[in-house]
Amino acid sequence: MEKKLPNIIAIFLIQLSKESIIGNHVTGGIGNNRKLLYSKEEVPGDMERFTQLSKGSTIIVGPDTYEGFYKKPLPGRTNIIVSRKFPEELTLAADGSYRINDLYNAIPAARAKSPDQEIVIAGGKPIYEKLLPLCDIVYATEVYGEKEVDTEITYSKAFLHEVERIKHEHNGLKYDFVTYKRVRPENPELRSDGS
Repeated sequence: MEKKLPNIIAIFLIQLSKESIIGNHVTGGIGNNRKLLYSKEEVPGDMERFTQLSKGSTIIVGPDTYEGFYKKPLPGRTNIIVSRKFPEELTLAADGSYRINDLYNAIPAARAKSPDQEIVIAGGKPIYEKLLPLCDIVYATEVYGEKEVDTEITYSKAFLHEVERIKHEHNGLKYDFVTYKRVRPENPELRSDGS
């Protein structure tokens, strides 16, 4: 029996509105001015959830996310940053993170580097939009707010099945911690991207 590979998961906070969901497509805000939309004080538990879910994993991020949010490798995780300006092969950088130049090579490189670790897709926009269809599990913090955004993602929920929703409210702001699992196609001939 073939050994199951560790999951590919996505974790993000997204601001939703009444207009965010059209059919199976969701469009929502994930950032403004290269910053997260909500602080840990505004959405209690979100950062702790991210830390808990990503500990011991391999994190894949773009350079803007890394430089804007993290600024250094997240401890207890293998950090892979993807940019066209980086080398073709997975390369260790001086700060302890790894660099690679191709988004679609990042997952096989992560598997080769740390085969027993889950892979966490952690932003930004191009990373989410291209890799979300490959995810086995999506952990979303869905915030029902009205902050100004300059970065949105659009994705299809057609391949996702909601398995848990925990509702919260803090200082009048409503938000949910939601877990989605990938709907597996019945036809095993389908590719891993669902097409």
